[in-house]
Amino acid sequence: MSSSIALANTDTNSPINVIYQLTGMTFPFSLTIFQPYSWISAASRIAECLNIITAPTPELKP
Repeated sequence: MSSSIALANTDTNSPINVIYQLTGMTFPFSLTIFQPYSWISAASRIAECLNIITAPTPELKP
């Protein structure tokens, strides 16, 4: 998730606000990044990071 993209979608003057350019409307954060499809990717990244942290490290043989 990129917060700069989410912020651009709320600014009508931003040249990268594709939503406003195509529809003439802006959308609040609650309708963009705070949706279940965003939670799934965030949860999977957190789970991946936790697995890396808690995974046992293999023993190195001399």
